[in-house]
Amino acid sequence: MLNYKKPSFWIILISIVVVSIFAIGLLTNPENENNTTKNLSLEKSIENIIEKDILEFNEKVQISEEIDLLDNKNNVVAKYLEFSNENNILKGYAIIDNKSGEILEPNKEGFSLLKSLIAKTNLPLDILTTNPVYYAGPFDIVVTGDDGVLYNLMDASGNVGEPISREDLDAKFSHNEKGKE
Repeated sequence: MLNYKKPSFWIILISIVVVSIFAIGLLTNPENENNTTKNLSLEKSIENIIEKDILEFNEKVQISEEIDLLDNKNNVVAKYLEFSNENNILKGYAIIDNKSGEILEPNKEGFSLLKSLIAKTNLPLDILTTNPVYYAGPFDIVVTGDDGVLYNLMDASGNVGEPISREDLDAKFSHNEKGKE
């Protein structure tokens, strides 16, 4: 017969209850319903920005500029989008993660991040659409000049337009990969 006064019985019973509650918590894994852009496809995320006005432009906007942002292996990792209203007046931009559709850098201040950075250099504006643009994360944007030289458009130290080596570019990505772990 079971003796309920033995401490080992209560320890086993409490352990089973705790493990069961913990297992149920891990299996249900509730999602935060307020995060409207998490884990959406890129197309759905762009649709949400335009149709559901996630950036709250308070007027109808359309994409006026779209630039692929690459990693150091030339894979598209994000999209840089500019939004204009019906009168073609720039209303803002967003950088959207290519895999999750998450908005990485939203802005509705009415200026172009990339064009304003290029303007601080001696580089022509059209290199944004004709040459590779690398995105290692916020404050890490590098563009390839017509001469093949890599130029830092934005880095954490605030340097704009400084030439960097391919090794420096690779180091930006390896540094950011270590930060994600």
